[in-house]
Amino acid sequence: MKTFLMMLAISLLMACQPQSNKSEATTDTTATLHDENEESGELTLNNGNRWKADSITHVNVSALSKIITEQKPATLEDYHASAQQLQAGIEKLLTDCRMKGDEHEALHHWLEPIMESNGKLSKSTTVEEASTLYNAERERINIYPQYFE
Repeated sequence: MKTFLMMLAISLLMACQPQSNKSEATTDTTATLHDENEESGELTLNNGNRWKADSITHVNVSALSKIITEQKPATLEDYHASAQQLQAGIEKLLTDCRMKGDEHEALHHWLEPIMESNGKLSKSTTVEEASTLYNAERERINIYPQYFE
């Protein structure tokens, strides 16, 4: 079941990405900078400014933030339960995704490490490993307001 959910999330992530038109060329240096950052997978600001995210994205990120803030996992089972809740929130974020262009790419640069970490969290075998992964997810979720408005 967990494998199915992970595959579903990956499928939704891929389906959510905008179609590119390879025949279009641009000499705009900011577009070139965005392309380089997209290829590297780095989350960066939009020329020093925060990216614009739509209201449904803000709602879904707030839900993730609430989960990660309110949960106080102590046992491995607690961490696994939190991972399931976070996965449901991630899937909702992906399903509801309507953003396009560079903002969309920036959102995915923010989200992909969370998805990877959450996949590992759901399979963690020790409390120490789970705690490290959970804290990494918390940090990544909490940087959202620094990069998006």
